[in-house]
Amino acid sequence: MRILLNDTLVDTDANRIGQGPNSTEVESQSMAVLAFLISYANTLVSRETLFNEVWQGKVVTDNSLHRVIAQLRKALGDDTHQPLFIKTVHGKGYILVAKVSRPKQPKYWRLAAFALAATVLLSAISSQSEQPLSLKYLDSGIQTSLSGIEYQPQLSIDGSALLFVHRPNLAHAESYLMRKDITSDEPSQVYSFQGRVNALSWSDDKLRVAIAIQQEERCQVFALDLAPISFDAERATRLFSCIPHSPLQLAWSQAGDSLFVLKADSTDQFKTQLSRFHLASKQFSMPFGKSLIELHGFGRAATSDQLMVYKRDQGPSTRLWRLDPGQQPVPLEPLNLPLEQLSQLAGQDSWIALANDRLHTINLDGDSAEIKDSFRLGIGNISLASDGLLVFNTDTSRYRLSELNRVLDLRSAPYQESSLNQAAASYHPNGQTSAFLSDRRGRGWELWLAENGKSRPLALPDHELRLATPQWRPDGNGLLLLSAENRLLQLELNGQQASFLTDEEDIVLAGSWADSQSIYFSKLLDNQFQLFHLDLKSKQEKQLTRDGGYFAQRHRNGKHLYFSKRNLRGLWRLELSSGDIELIYNDFGADNYSRWQLVADTLYFRHHPTLGLGLFKYELGKRIEPIQQAEDIWLFNISPDQSKILLTRQELAYADIKYGYLKRIEQ
Repeated sequence: MRILLNDTLVDTDANRIGQGPNSTEVESQSMAVLAFLISYANTLVSRETLFNEVWQGKVVTDNSLHRVIAQLRKALGDDTHQPLFIKTVHGKGYILVAKVSRPKQPKYWRLAAFALAATVLLSAISSQSEQPLSLKYLDSGIQTSLSGIEYQPQLSIDGSALLFVHRPNLAHAESYLMRKDITSDEPSQVYSFQGRVNALSWSDDKLRVAIAIQQEERCQVFALDLAPISFDAERATRLFSCIPHSPLQLAWSQAGDSLFVLKADSTDQFKTQLSRFHLASKQFSMPFGKSLIELHGFGRAATSDQLMVYKRDQGPSTRLWRLDPGQQPVPLEPLNLPLEQLSQLAGQDSWIALANDRLHTINLDGDSAEIKDSFRLGIGNISLASDGLLVFNTDTSRYRLSELNRVLDLRSAPYQESSLNQAAASYHPNGQTSAFLSDRRGRGWELWLAENGKSRPLALPDHELRLATPQWRPDGNGLLLLSAENRLLQLELNGQQASFLTDEEDIVLAGSWADSQSIYFSKLLDNQFQLFHLDLKSKQEKQLTRDGGYFAQRHRNGKHLYFSKRNLRGLWRLELSSGDIELIYNDFGADNYSRWQLVADTLYFRHHPTLGLGLFKYELGKRIEPIQQAEDIWLFNISPDQSKILLTRQELAYADIKYGYLKRIEQ
């Protein structure tokens, strides 16, 4: 493989860095380290990861790794003090900071090479596309129109039939797998079940379906035989379990003898792993190794078992790898798009990609082209057939704010109405003013202030925000926010000065105020979030937990810290003086980890393991009290006097399944 790092040529097959007589040969182990860093460009790779993945568990010392890095820096002409290629993060690992690209090759070179070595280069040429397909979207109409919601559309590879999931009533979990011939008017019921479908894949021969069904805290993947179409539930074959509320993607192999599966690790829900599930043995294999972790999705080519896998960066870019059967992953040039999903472009070894609510084509080399006149409709799942027929559903959620008045028997009223998203509202300590997030100006999530019935944006230059509830400083003059880079920000309202509180190298997703001079926050250590206390004046950090901790709030007595763990059921209490920790409330759903609030001696939370979703109240040491049971409550905030509640409601914006056509544009 030939790669450009900045302007320096790297040939991983020949173990050479540079070009011509000025090139340098490096040891195979050194090149293996460099290739791994290239695969994870602009990402911190720990020393432990390099030891495990490159040395495959062999006993090596830090000196061996230091020697390898030194050899690579010498060959690349890199400077340890001002690195242009490999940056050292002391005590943690290394980051490849160089720009990664492919050397351009003129077409005449390919022809000459083919004439000299046809048998060698035939496969390489066939695996590389000249240019991504240039297509135009032509709108058409509605493919299905049923009561309730329809989602997870799957076109057969020949474009003749459609599978989808139908849930007639959002208040009930009963759902149906439906089949519809494209030319017919009415769909037929294939399978009925209780729960929600997390993933769906239809085999190329149209005879089997892989379906992942989630029922509360249980997720399982089944294989359904569609010949005959009508059958009872007992004929569904259970394949394997999956992790509830975690990423999952399925795709049949071309032969139909196995499934490509992207799912969370059973021991670490933050890591997704791509594997292959063999139906005959009901066993998983790792044909692509263990180096590709924390992926966001993949797509299988229509004419082979080639896969395109992707991982989104924190910014607007996406890293791509091509996986050829029996070969090592091939890193491609990063895509300057926040990729959301890939779909087969049947009849082609290319993919349709969804990014920024626009459609794009991507070829085997990772080159992309935007599809002309593609839509901004909040596209959900997409599926494409060989004749250019595209089906999709608009399942993007919308966020709305409302306020409940507990004094007036929980009457609800819209709060700061807007036609676009607004969410994560938080009461000021005075109980009147509030801060919330909105994307109404089309610039991503921005901070807004609401007071006296009016709202205004609070400018945060150069800072993009993540969707997380703003935390008011106890003195009411500042806010704690979460940036898109997974760092905590402090905003001073006087002058609107914003500054980072956590390090660039740390992954931080939750924080709260201990007092006006210090915060609690959690950061990822060895694949587990742990709680820390940070003094804002001295910048001193103190680790508070060793066995997990995510979101914390200090009790008003100043003696106890209550905290949750990421994706784990339960609420814990830490005695600050002794460090003793105890589980104090078990009826606390696993997805409450950041969706709870302690006001005085009352705990408010979103999910009860047996009562379901909504808003619940628990007087510490007493009985649970449902306030409002509703599936659409996403976030909430209780006023200081507990008389009002700000709710972020997640509207299910499922539309009917629609379709259109993609037409090739002649170049």
